[in-house]
Amino acid sequence: MLALEKARQLGIQGFRTLYTCFNRGLADEVSRLLGEAPNVTVLNFHRLCLYAAQRASLPVPEDAIARGSEYFDHDLPNLLAASLNNLDGGLFDAIVVDEGQDFDDSWWDLLEMASSAPSDCVLYVFYDGNQSVHRRGRGFQGGLPEYPLTRNLRNTRAIHEAAARFYAGPALESVGPDGTPIEFISASNAKEVIDQTSRALHRLVREDGLSEADIAVLTCRSVGNSAFAWAKKNLAEPRDMLIELVPPAAAA
Repeated sequence: MLALEKARQLGIQGFRTLYTCFNRGLADEVSRLLGEAPNVTVLNFHRLCLYAAQRASLPVPEDAIARGSEYFDHDLPNLLAASLNNLDGGLFDAIVVDEGQDFDDSWWDLLEMASSAPSDCVLYVFYDGNQSVHRRGRGFQGGLPEYPLTRNLRNTRAIHEAAARFYAGPALESVGPDGTPIEFISASNAKEVIDQTSRALHRLVREDGLSEADIAVLTCRSVGNSAFAWAKKNLAEPRDMLIELVPPAAAA
């Protein structure tokens, strides 16, 4: 949210602003949220590579499926470098990087090349090393001043305390409401997962009055390899089960 607002402010100030991140779905959502914010372009990093190639009239390498990770880790970054070398004046005046922990160390020089003032780039990087999924690098360009965010405003205190044991970094202060206690339920197989989750959802929706739209069910695997897939295959009457109560998008 802070990265989105910083991009919006820079655009209003007249900077040609790039908001970029690693995840394409996040970029699509931010693009929707920013709407018609002036002077702001939203592209995840690999779309930025294709965008620059289009601006520089360079051909895009093919066989993305066959090359797999090579295409995203090497082909597209190399394409971005070649494209920026063919463009004068840079593409943007300011760059906001979100989820910077997902960026490879070699990408930072490319982002500076995309700036209209590479030696004095207006660059903001938002990152959290605790969320480093891809383990690509340290998450930001060296030499930048750092401003740790130490107040948790997004969670209840109960959730904050439960999650804090997985966190490493500066001390955090939870300033949210107390919230309801967290409930842990054990299940030893797929049927028990479905049974227990269905009971919990029934209680939340039918008894506590929560809206289905306000509930998300997260799985440790893709939906096709989760207990939901097992339920579809093995339950003769799934109408009372989770797959009937929660929309597929929420279950995903």
